[in-house]
Amino acid sequence: MIEKYGNIMKHGAWKASLGILLGVGFCFSQDFDVRGDGSNSSIILQGKNVNPSAADKIGVQGVSVPTGYYGIGVKGMGGYMGVYGQSLVSTPNTGVGNRFGLYGQADYGAYNYGTYTYATGTTGANYGVYAVASGVNSRAGYFAGDLEYTGALVHTSDRKLKKNIVDMKNSLAIINRLSPKEYDYRSDEFPAMHLPKGHQTGLVAQDVEEALPELVREATMPESPTDAKADPAGIAAPKKPETYKTVDYVALIPYLIGAIQEQSAEIERLKKRLGGG
Repeated sequence: MIEKYGNIMKHGAWKASLGILLGVGFCFSQDFDVRGDGSNSSIILQGKNVNPSAADKIGVQGVSVPTGYYGIGVKGMGGYMGVYGQSLVSTPNTGVGNRFGLYGQADYGAYNYGTYTYATGTTGANYGVYAVASGVNSRAGYFAGDLEYTGALVHTSDRKLKKNIVDMKNSLAIINRLSPKEYDYRSDEFPAMHLPKGHQTGLVAQDVEEALPELVREATMPESPTDAKADPAGIAAPKKPETYKTVDYVALIPYLIGAIQEQSAEIERLKKRLGGG
């Protein structure tokens, strides 16, 4: 059995190897070191935990805190993927509770970033974040709080991607049905949503829905990892996520453009009528 792990042992990590194989208590000594040659294996190091208890057991854990501001807990490097995270279960209570493929948290620094991503290259396209979501009520991204960016916010609009293209009509009449409001968010009643503070201006989704129902959608605030979790037997359901209506403000722009054009055309007609009189 020990010969089977010769690749690890010949790197001088025999204490760690025996600790793993035999379960003895000295495997976390100061010179603890585990290395392996995976030339003939698909996996060098694997951790598996199938403990049936209702707790978040850990398959593999890395901790590195040599001193404040230094230390990398886990580092992954691969020719295709550096780190691959997946949350997948197949049990009778599938569809209950939360699943997180990757979770990041940062605290108590001068600046804290839960996730920091970077992509660079000399050919093709480079994406710091690539997110896809499919299914009912899906969003590729959800941000609880302000969203800030320094580049351009672009929207897919190529003609080759569209069909049934016709000119919009009666935009002014539709815009006149909308009623801009002033309001304050109930940020104290919904703290987890991190709603904007201070006096706001905008539209109310229920009002927009009467004039432009296609611009209003129902959304659900995702539960965080710290929210109540369902029990493994599926007896108790998790806390019901908050649902609310949203407005696609960007989709209002064509109506605003159309309304201005219609109004401009009406003004020109009035000018001609007055000039001719």
